[in-house]
Amino acid sequence: MSKALVMALACCLLLTVALTACSKDESHAGDTESAAVAGDSPSAEAYAQLQTELLEIQKTATTQPKMMEAVALAASKLEGFIAAYPGTEEAKDAKLQLGMMFSSVGQFDKAVPVLKDYVKIGEEGDERVGYAHFFLAESYKSIDEFEKAKEQYKIFVEEYPLVNPKFLAAAQGSLEDIDVLKTLAVGNEPLPFTVEGL
Repeated sequence: MSKALVMALACCLLLTVALTACSKDESHAGDTESAAVAGDSPSAEAYAQLQTELLEIQKTATTQPKMMEAVALAASKLEGFIAAYPGTEEAKDAKLQLGMMFSSVGQFDKAVPVLKDYVKIGEEGDERVGYAHFFLAESYKSIDEFEKAKEQYKIFVEEYPLVNPKFLAAAQGSLEDIDVLKTLAVGNEPLPFTVEGL
């Protein structure tokens, strides 16, 4: 279990760093002057430093206890950055990174409000918003909010089908499984089961 959590944190941090780099490249493609200006902003410089620090934190997450310490430290750094640079693109990216990290390590109660806020402030059609919908759906599913999960998976599948084939397949599979999960949820009537014919 601890290896899986460590890998989840590592994947989440690397994915969000990659997403941020891709989105920056796309938003400034063909516009070297604007890219240079954006790269020189205090928030861009601080965000680049934050990403370096997060990668160093990730390296310390070799066991489950260390991973939880790393998550707490990474969350603190991300939250501090968001507070220090409100309204910037980099703060939005940090918010997505924070929500994805919380979701990936099972802190769904923390992930949901962060990801909901990101979905509200993100630009429609931006693949990062697609990832926010996916991780929000995963978080809702994990806390037995199945209708909300279903809604988020549908948005991801219908509006962001080209984002990542593995995420798309996972979302489609989860959509198919939601009704079964609702039926199996604690507190619901048990499914009838017999051993006849086995």
